[in-house]
Amino acid sequence: MIYRIAGGTLYLRKGILESDRTGTVLTSLGTSGASLDGDDVYATGMTPELFPQLYGSPDNTGDGNPDIWATNKAGALLLYHGGATTIGSASTLRASGYSTVKRLG
Repeated sequence: MIYRIAGGTLYLRKGILESDRTGTVLTSLGTSGASLDGDDVYATGMTPELFPQLYGSPDNTGDGNPDIWATNKAGALLLYHGGATTIGSASTLRASGYSTVKRLG
């Protein structure tokens, strides 16, 4: 799970695998202490002012990692390549027109 705090830091919290290996123990995502190995900084500088909308999605880029869709304050639509430990580079999908979008996903 990735979450953002007001200062713009994205944190990665890894859940614990169910004993039958078919999913995640949902309570392991509830707190840092209950997770697999605590919270890790995934990205910084992603403030709500600079990136009003963030949306995590399954792998869209074919690398096996979930990705993050975002809008920036200029109104561009971006796709950030997810990584196992840090966020990857962004591709600009639309240069403008997304400044009035209220929600992604």
